[in-house]
Amino acid sequence: MPAHRRRGRLVAWLALLALVGGCTPTTITFEEFHQSYCSAWESMFRAVGNPDIGDGSALTDEMDAAITSGDIASVDRVAEEITSELEAGRKEIARATAWTPASPLMAELDRVFVGFEKLTEAKRAAAGQGLGAASGRGQEALEQSGAIDAWFNLIRPGALDETRQAIQEARPADVPAECPNVPTGI
Repeated sequence: MPAHRRRGRLVAWLALLALVGGCTPTTITFEEFHQSYCSAWESMFRAVGNPDIGDGSALTDEMDAAITSGDIASVDRVAEEITSELEAGRKEIARATAWTPASPLMAELDRVFVGFEKLTEAKRAAAGQGLGAASGRGQEALEQSGAIDAWFNLIRPGALDETRQAIQEARPADVPAECPNVPTGI
């Protein structure tokens, strides 16, 4: 085989190895997982409030007020803030997913975040039709996204029990189950 073909194959193999090496998942410690998990929840609470009790956030209240007053520029600005906060949470979810035992739980949490992004966009898009219509469109988008099913997978007894058990068994005794800044835990 000519030298230039061997060199070409070597370059191709090295490129393939670099590509595959770049796809290798990063592993993190339980403590790093816990920090990212809690940070994701903090982002959700700042963005949309506590979905468990249907309590909105300061941002969702501000968006509703802007829709009610017809201030579309403010609606757009607040929708962008909500989405940015949800995206920050999704980055934390992606990082927490690197701790393998929690991957199924984090996949469901990510679906919830995506659903709230879709709710926010649909509500923003319908803002000119008033709060009732915008809220209805947002709820439709949330339901169609699968976020409600994902939420129930997160909170329903029996769902993800094996994952929760694996997380609890791996949790070091000195790491609290509860998140420090939001009323949730692992």
